[in-house]
Amino acid sequence: MKRRAFTLIELLVVIAIIAILAAILFPVFAQAKTASKKAGSTSNVRQLSLGMMLYLQDYDDTTPPVFAYDPNDKTWATGQGFQYWGLLLYPYTKNRQILICPNDKADDAALVDSKGRGRFDPKNEFYDYITGANSSYGMNFRYLNGTDVTRGANPYYGISATTLASTSRTILMGEATMKNKTAPSMGENGATLTVKNPVGYARIEPPFGAPPSRPGWDTYYDPTRVYPNIDARSQGQLWPRFSADKVIIGWLDGHVTYSAIKSLKQPGTTAAEVDKLWNGTAE
Repeated sequence: MKRRAFTLIELLVVIAIIAILAAILFPVFAQAKTASKKAGSTSNVRQLSLGMMLYLQDYDDTTPPVFAYDPNDKTWATGQGFQYWGLLLYPYTKNRQILICPNDKADDAALVDSKGRGRFDPKNEFYDYITGANSSYGMNFRYLNGTDVTRGANPYYGISATTLASTSRTILMGEATMKNKTAPSMGENGATLTVKNPVGYARIEPPFGAPPSRPGWDTYYDPTRVYPNIDARSQGQLWPRFSADKVIIGWLDGHVTYSAIKSLKQPGTTAAEVDKLWNGTAE
């Protein structure tokens, strides 16, 4: 009984068909993977927003400070006494992993400890501090906090959400990065480094700004507007991880949107007008 083998041409045809199918399906798989990560990040923001709602209920509608500092507080072993807002919500969210977006994978020399351990290494001597200070989502701290320099290491304090015209039209948080900010290096005493990579950041800045200490949006405008070359300071440290121009935004009433960055800057010439979606005056 004779067995007929595949000819070379038949094998080449089969390989070509497989290659064509792969070329068609791989982008679909990549899109599905990205969509899944985006859904995960959106879920993170929603859980943090709901955690904020519970926090407000327990603290007489008062927002948490962007960070609290107590050198004797050992709640987080490597927090260096700092608890940033995301970790202050931990009693309600019970999940610190929601502070990190699935697409926030960057590391940076500014976040490496004295032994060269990076941002995601649990053995990093600043691991808990970095988790809070460099979470993937930044808080609208300029308008949801008050500031008092006489408080020393704790200059920020929460404000009453009841003073805002509409919590549903007030930004609570958004996808953020520390890129282009200057910070003390974790690994070098007294040294400062400019963050070059889009690591997360626990703060976002409103559009108007207060030059020169707090530049408004587009002050550092990059005419190419090509990621990753863009200067994050030009858009208040907001950083899209699933689009070129849209970010996941959590609002103070708990709902979440996927919004174009430019839509978060309102028309006008004054801070009250330009920052309307940030300062609690939008209705």
